[in-house]
Amino acid sequence: MKLRCASIAALVLLSGCAVSSTWINPQTTPPVAPAALSDSIDVSLFLIGDTGKALVDEPEPVLEALVAQASVSPDNSWIVLLGDNIYPGGVPEDPESKKRRKAEAELRVQVEAAIRSGAETIFLPGNHDHHSGGFEAVARQAAFIHDYGNPRIRFLPEPGCPGPEVIDVGETLRLILLDSEWWIAEKRRGDTPEACANRTPAQISAAVQEALATAGSRHAVVLAHHPLATHGAHGGFFSWREHLFPLVRWKSWLWVPIPVLSSIYVGVRVWGGYAQDLGGSQYQEMTARLSEAYAGHQPLFHAAGHEHSLQVLEGSFNTRWNLVSGAGSVKRPDEVGKGDDTVFVSPKAGFMRVDLLQDGRVRLSVTEVTKKNEVTHPYSVWLVEDQAHAMAQ
Repeated sequence: MKLRCASIAALVLLSGCAVSSTWINPQTTPPVAPAALSDSIDVSLFLIGDTGKALVDEPEPVLEALVAQASVSPDNSWIVLLGDNIYPGGVPEDPESKKRRKAEAELRVQVEAAIRSGAETIFLPGNHDHHSGGFEAVARQAAFIHDYGNPRIRFLPEPGCPGPEVIDVGETLRLILLDSEWWIAEKRRGDTPEACANRTPAQISAAVQEALATAGSRHAVVLAHHPLATHGAHGGFFSWREHLFPLVRWKSWLWVPIPVLSSIYVGVRVWGGYAQDLGGSQYQEMTARLSEAYAGHQPLFHAAGHEHSLQVLEGSFNTRWNLVSGAGSVKRPDEVGKGDDTVFVSPKAGFMRVDLLQDGRVRLSVTEVTKKNEVTHPYSVWLVEDQAHAMAQ
């Protein structure tokens, strides 16, 4: 009993240091990168994830802020929604069910925001999008988006296919798009459609490697739902609230104390007992395979959602940067921790913007948004300071 109590106490101490507000690492952060003039930008890439909790009965502040930025230069703006576009269970099969209507309402506000922005938009699938039927649920979501008939709004990769889907944008950017839930949902891999170009982990890894190797002077970035590194719950971080009041993660008003059982639950998560966490066996297979693929030609960054926070992390797994941008609704931000690789972290709602300039430089900026529609830009950095530096990498 003493050992169990000590273990629980250790977990609380190790995982209880939450970042309560925006934090910037003073030792690793370069000077703030000034905003670029619009006529010097080749492509603006907007990264926003986990928008499935977007407000549907009133304007969603995060989406409104996204539209405001992307609509300034829509011809060279791209929005990528990083999965979990519908909570909690994807698009149900029954078209007359209440859950189906709710799912479509959640998706509709995102599609219509993309239309208002005028930007090229890509929806990626996340783990929640696979619920209610796996690949079939993803196909229903893709069909809903396709039915709008707008060629600038797409769902990729093709439903059931793991990718990579490779798209060259402008003169400076190559997008490498993955359905990362394909890796986690191992039992469904046998249902991968025959039409998919890649149907095994080895084929996917080889295709990613080739996409990176043939990018030339373009900056190659990998976009998926699952991050390779994170200091949120999926990476083993849990604040003291999860040890005492675990139900508030699901319902903000459920302050019911469950001190011992909740710490056991946290322990299971921390030690790899949940497939959607970094410690899950299939998750680890994915990170290992992608890390191998990235080794020869590093992507500029691997960007993902999954965590309901904003994180800029120094590169690991053979990436130069790891970005987590899964705070796409004012209803969804979660507490988050920080690690030795953390450059910037925020538990607030918002999104990230990457401007690829015509001279080869790449600027990252973070936008935070509150429920009162207050918009701030707490952080910006040059991911690449000049083209010579980019080519040297």
